[in-house]
Amino acid sequence: MSKRPEGEAPRWLDDRKNVDKVFYALVAVCALVVLADLFYEKKAHFELEGWIGFHAGFGFLAYVGLITLSKGLRKLVMRGERYYPDAPEPNPADAEVDDEGGRDA
Repeated sequence: MSKRPEGEAPRWLDDRKNVDKVFYALVAVCALVVLADLFYEKKAHFELEGWIGFHAGFGFLAYVGLITLSKGLRKLVMRGERYYPDAPEPNPADAEVDDEGGRDA
């Protein structure tokens, strides 16, 4: 996480309570949308499409699959730090530490 410059006021989402409020509001909206699925007639082409919350679940699984696939693809196509011959030597002190404790490349 980057540090805030000196003298800058904290922002709304810097407070953990506000982040929790946004998360729970998003969960409530998602639950309402899935519940709304009960109140209209579905014209499904396949039996699975008629299930309550099918499209929400399918969309979530597709999103998770896309992110997982992209992480694997990144390892396949990513070039090394010294790929370009004129690139300066990387300075380890300049790299930020990511959430998993490793360094960003």
